[in-house]
Amino acid sequence: MRSPREADLRRLFDRSPVGMYRSTAQGRFVYVNPALVRMLGYDDAEQLLAIDLPRDLYADPGERAPLVEHYLGQEIVDGVEVRWRTRQGAVRVIRIYGYPVRDELGDGFEATVVDVTAERRLEQRLVDAQRAESLGVLAGCVAHDFNNLLAAMMGSADVALRDLGPGTTRSAVQSVRTAAMRAAELTGQLLAFSGGGALAVEDVALGPVVDELIALMGAHLTGRADLVLDLAPALPAVRADAAQLRQVVMNLVTNARDALPAGRGRISIRADAVEHDGGVGDDDVLPAPPAGAYVALEISDDGCGIDESTRRRMFDPFFTTKRTGHGLGLAAVHGIVRGHGGGLRVRSRPGAGATFEVLWPAVAGAALQIGGAGARGTVMVVDDEELVRDVLCRMLEEIGYRTVGAPDGPTALDAVRNTGQHIDAVLLDLTMPGMGGRAVLSALHEVRPGLPVILCSGFDRDRAATTAAAGFLRKPFRFETLEAMLGKVLGGRL
Repeated sequence: MRSPREADLRRLFDRSPVGMYRSTAQGRFVYVNPALVRMLGYDDAEQLLAIDLPRDLYADPGERAPLVEHYLGQEIVDGVEVRWRTRQGAVRVIRIYGYPVRDELGDGFEATVVDVTAERRLEQRLVDAQRAESLGVLAGCVAHDFNNLLAAMMGSADVALRDLGPGTTRSAVQSVRTAAMRAAELTGQLLAFSGGGALAVEDVALGPVVDELIALMGAHLTGRADLVLDLAPALPAVRADAAQLRQVVMNLVTNARDALPAGRGRISIRADAVEHDGGVGDDDVLPAPPAGAYVALEISDDGCGIDESTRRRMFDPFFTTKRTGHGLGLAAVHGIVRGHGGGLRVRSRPGAGATFEVLWPAVAGAALQIGGAGARGTVMVVDDEELVRDVLCRMLEEIGYRTVGAPDGPTALDAVRNTGQHIDAVLLDLTMPGMGGRAVLSALHEVRPGLPVILCSGFDRDRAATTAAAGFLRKPFRFETLEAMLGKVLGGRL
């Protein structure tokens, strides 16, 4: 029968939030507490008692030998860190506090262990962030000064070309100018890494950007990769510099293509709206962005994967594992995402492909549906019926307008506040739940006086509401009627 003190100690052992154990000098657990079982991913204590410590627990069996020497010398182990493997194979950094014991159970060791993996990862991220910042400052200074020299070179070459006729000398000067232009492209990528480039941030629809780039890169992917696109419908717009957003997508797709084997491989591009809690994840490359709404863009490949040494350096300027290239593609991605206040994650194992995930800050409010080339301007369609909204947007795009679809009044008002100068006219349904068309019309004129608003309704009696509007269309209407109304309303505005 146990004494009260033994029962208290056993209760403390079982309820301790940190791992506790006793082991033999030969490397077998004698007893373990529940916290250690959970820490190492086992189902119960019996499974853990059956393992061999040097073979099954230590990521590097050689790390145990110095600990045993300490114990045999009757020395206390005070906070030594080793690497243990969980049952699932994950490596954890463990801090051990232990001492030797000798009793009726034989010679052995008793220890308390703490998992400090998250702490060590956070420290490494801080070191990597400081290193990236230092490299960014250096890259920005070099790019700035080099751009000044390139401007002089290109300007001088242009002046010379004006006075040179056909011949060897003109061809040589043209080669100098071409080389200077390519060098300027490299300095642009250095500026992107450093975050020193000027940003023209606006609300950008991710879907059309991806479609455009895939069309442009099609020849480079044909015969090399099967492409899988999975973009969620009605993605929120993102706050981004459109040119830099294109560069990120292009660089990541190119990186995925180059990681594929000589035969065919697969590249997947996925995007969805997510809510980020602001927490730090194991795969984060950049410090976690603030909690909020983001669009997560994932670009995956089933190529060669990334080993740990490459992962540590792959975002450094001029680091590359390829036979060709300058090693600035991923460096530019790192700088652009950092400059936009986004997040960047990498998941990969050697031989198992890689996934790069970018978190872009999303525009607040409900999802906007954006499309069309916009040669004739931009029209926002406000209608709570998704089917009607989609059809109207397609009609407008067919006659040459860029479209912004909003499912309700508040979303439309947010869009005009954020990108109002890019919207040339509004097609507004009168009968919507919540904030009705008349209220939206009044609010739109307060936000942006003079914005042409065309009211739409299935009832002729609603024409009475058009006194404050630029026009009225009775549903349903034809292409010609819509086109004529927009031509009348916009006139010489565009």
